[in-house]
Amino acid sequence: MSPAGFGYAFVLIWFLVCGFGLGSQILLAFAVYYDAKAKNNSDPVMWALLTGFLGWIPAIIYLCMRGKESDRLIYCPQCGIPHRVSMPNCPQCGAMNPYAAPFIGPQIDIWRKRSKLCLIWAIVLFVLIFVVVFLIIFLMVAAVTTYDTMY
Repeated sequence: MSPAGFGYAFVLIWFLVCGFGLGSQILLAFAVYYDAKAKNNSDPVMWALLTGFLGWIPAIIYLCMRGKESDRLIYCPQCGIPHRVSMPNCPQCGAMNPYAAPFIGPQIDIWRKRSKLCLIWAIVLFVLIFVVVFLIIFLMVAAVTTYDTMY
């Protein structure tokens, strides 16, 4: 292969790696957004934008800080027993919990599934980037040494 052919191949693979990187960033941002929505975070758009523009570091910070709002304790207005805010009824007296609405419902499960799917695909693309870059480096070094020994 001529040196010009190496240049075209390098540019093509460079665009491929950049596309995978951009796709990984977008999928990671969507994963953080859907997870924040499922966890009833007060600002999921901010976390998604930070992750989309700045990468994995805001995503890791979000994972450390996300906390489970559903584990917060409240007191039953009828019997005074503490229970989790996400429970629809008091475990002692059975009184309805009006604060549980954001934590239950089919939309929460949909957001969790979307978050998991986006995160899996973001990791797959990220691993593909590393594999492609490793192969590029390995093949370029092998090609250059072969080209140098031929001439």
